[in-house]
Amino acid sequence: MQTNSSSLPVVSMSKFTALYFATAGFYSLYWFYRCWVGAEKITGRSYFKFGRAAFAVLFVFELFQLLFNEERRRQGNYPWQPTRLAWIFIGAAIAQVFLTYGVERLELGCWGRLTVFVVVLVVQFYSLYQAQLAINRIEGDPFGKANQRFDLFNHLWIMVGLYIWIKLISNCFYPPALPAPSQPGEIPSAPVAR
Repeated sequence: MQTNSSSLPVVSMSKFTALYFATAGFYSLYWFYRCWVGAEKITGRSYFKFGRAAFAVLFVFELFQLLFNEERRRQGNYPWQPTRLAWIFIGAAIAQVFLTYGVERLELGCWGRLTVFVVVLVVQFYSLYQAQLAINRIEGDPFGKANQRFDLFNHLWIMVGLYIWIKLISNCFYPPALPAPSQPGEIPSAPVAR
């Protein structure tokens, strides 16, 4: 995915945006993994990269602060706020839990859940977008020109992401059929062994 020899994952902002939204946010798993690979090269420490990517909400503070410190170390002085961006990312994840619960309690159905999902996706994107801008500045490629083309791997992820979007939306139009409720006092029949 990355075509230069930089430590951190340089990506053009248009490509980053397209991959993030086309994959329904799942691109962020790969992005966090690549960031922790870069962090290993920067710090010389070893990280459990898969775990930190899967549970990004627990490690986003550390990653964003590492990016901020690395930019300062390389004489960059762009005024971004890693702590605030990390809180936005974490806050969106927490809000998703409560909002989804509220949608279920209010019986707003699939469209309510999908709306919450999209809002959280957009809010978290804001944080990751700012972090990606910092990465590009750190690596001396502010526009991400070294990684602006889509490769086969990117197209495959986009296809998987489009499938996810189609399933999410089609479930709202055509919800899965639920079994008919049993009558009060009716004894459910046992499954037939074959």
